[in-house]
Amino acid sequence: MIKSYEIFTTHVCPKCFMIKEFLKTVDIKGQEFSASSDEGLKKAAEKKVAVVPTVILFDEQGNEVNRVHTLDDVKTALQQ
Repeated sequence: MIKSYEIFTTHVCPKCFMIKEFLKTVDIKGQEFSASSDEGLKKAAEKKVAVVPTVILFDEQGNEVNRVHTLDDVKTALQQ
């Protein structure tokens, strides 16, 4: 079961905005990182994130269980 997420975005990414808005409607805690900032770029490199949007989904123990890049994939992953 998905318990949390991290989303990597930029301010010029229209797909990022749609996913961020959707994630506001679900009852899962999450963190957003802007790959446009130094801190966000560093975190993206640590997590090997190469494209935005990237949503990393975690289970109860904090283990990564999925990585998705589209709104449809986010919705599908959260239904599993």
